Amino acid sequence: MQLPSSRPPHPIVATTIRRIASLVLLLAVPLQCMEAVAAGDRIVSRAALEDVAGRLSIEEIAARSNDFVPIPAVLSRGYTSSVWWLKLEVPAAPDGEPMLLRFRQSFLDDVTLFSRRADGSWGSQTIGDRHPYGERFHRSLKLAFVVEPPASGATYFVRVKTTSTMLVDVEAIPLREAAEREVHESVVNMVAISILAVLAVLGAIEYARIRERLVALYIVFQVVSLAATLGALGYFALVAPAAYPESADLLHTVALLAYPSVAAALHFTFIREYAPAPVFLHLLGAARWYLPIGLVLIALGHTGDALFWNAILIAAVALTALAAALSAKRDLVPSRRTVVVVYTLLLAVFAVGVLSPLGVIPNSSWNAYLGVPVAASTGALLFFLVFRRAEEDRSRRTKLAVALERAQFEANVEREQREERTRFMSTLNHEMRTPLAVLQMALPVLTQNLPPRSEIGHHAEKAAQDLGGMVNRVVNVDRLDSEPPSWRPESCDIRELLAECRASATRPDRIRVTCATPVIQSNREAVALILSNLLDNALRYSPPTSTVVVTAQERTREGRKEICIAVENERGSAGAPDSSQVFQKYYRAPGAHHESGLGLGLYLARITAQRLGGDLSFAGGDAPIRFELWLPV
Repeated sequence: MQLPSSRPPHPIVATTIRRIASLVLLLAVPLQCMEAVAAGDRIVSRAALEDVAGRLSIEEIAARSNDFVPIPAVLSRGYTSSVWWLKLEVPAAPDGEPMLLRFRQSFLDDVTLFSRRADGSWGSQTIGDRHPYGERFHRSLKLAFVVEPPASGATYFVRVKTTSTMLVDVEAIPLREAAEREVHESVVNMVAISILAVLAVLGAIEYARIRERLVALYIVFQVVSLAATLGALGYFALVAPAAYPESADLLHTVALLAYPSVAAALHFTFIREYAPAPVFLHLLGAARWYLPIGLVLIALGHTGDALFWNAILIAAVALTALAAALSAKRDLVPSRRTVVVVYTLLLAVFAVGVLSPLGVIPNSSWNAYLGVPVAASTGALLFFLVFRRAEEDRSRRTKLAVALERAQFEANVEREQREERTRFMSTLNHEMRTPLAVLQMALPVLTQNLPPRSEIGHHAEKAAQDLGGMVNRVVNVDRLDSEPPSWRPESCDIRELLAECRASATRPDRIRVTCATPVIQSNREAVALILSNLLDNALRYSPPTSTVVVTAQERTREGRKEICIAVENERGSAGAPDSSQVFQKYYRAPGAHHESGLGLGLYLARITAQRLGGDLSFAGGDAPIRFELWLPV
């Protein structure tokens, strides 16, 4: 037999985990560089005003210039249906170079810049992720306007309307400096996107090897995470058709709505094997159905509400997964402690990534780049958990497959041996019975001329009977061991059956029967087999002139009425058998070897009794040898 070998983990997986962890940590370096570069922002004053109804014109806004409230570098108001106006004071560049009024968020729907012309009127420019990419004034993934403030500086008003989170981080920088900034951002974005893509590809490679549902869910999670990241960075705008630019925003929104549903399905599948509290599994199971709910809200025109509850759900799923890990009752690979640590890190990552868009925590310029490392870190942490678990499950299944194949191999060997034994027993039965029958018929003729007191004829007849009995026992034991007979219960008169067994015994004159039992429902042939073996055993191993006493009566055992048939005889020269071995196959007492036999009679009798729903017990000690056959009424 060739057993399946346990394949070692794919070498790519082990090395990639370490490399991804290093890359995620390295993301902090370019982020710090970006924060340092952000210090070159030329905006000297920022203020904001909320337009709840969204109906104020630029003239009305300019007239209410004093109503604007100063704000920090980032405007964060969470998910809101209001329009927000920004008032920005921008000085001229020292060398008169054009400036880029640049928004770090690419997912804003409508951004309109108002600047005063030389004649005092207001000019406007509008961009956003619902507008064609080709109409942008500065071809970049970021939303940006090219402005040329005069030497005395300029005041710009910006109107922002979006269904996504109202997170606005705008800066004014010279064009050449903006080009350098975009190079830094591109490096970070490409590293993060590469990490997400590599993780998804590695997941596909592992799925091709082990076909785990958990790995398949991880692949889907990574694809959704990659899509959400690409949408947040503005890449969908590059491929959106000019006739339907809103498709970029729609694709990004769908990816965001799918994120918590897929994450909940992944956590549900992963954590349920640890036997957590059922309530947390129910919560994760319910969260899997948010995607269709969110799509219905979008279809009804409540996109902002759908995204708001989506952000809440992302954090709730991470919190529920951690609670489930803390309540786990089973320890697997990876260990519960490891899972709790990883889920704690995930919750911290999600908390920062979600609370910021909700406007719960203060924001700074680096928040604009937070989504990229959050997605990469989440993918790397889940990669570690999922594939440690998948490898362990595959190893366990391999061991089970080996054990199953070994068991099948052993079962086949046992079946072949049983078939070979059955063929041998069939041959033995056929080949031995015919000569024995001829011998038994010929013996009376051959011994009729012997002297009357000669014992040769008696011994010859007894030897033939013993040999026939041994063949019968061997065949019966083989039948019971290999294929249990289907005995049908029938009316069985114990008194009549005992009389027949007594009459067919070698010394019926030595057997005394006392029967006070009714007719029972059992198998007549099987009961006769048991009684014949008990009587034969008693006659063989008791003194030649002693009496074998057989009693049959109704008694109560373990609270139910049964028939007890006791066969009792005095001890002979063989002594008493060992009570712990008397019913074992091939056992014979040390003093019993002067009698012919194989040690199968009592084994056969007890197995038959148990197949009939009863039992056969032995009572030894200093008392006479006593066997009790118990049968249900």
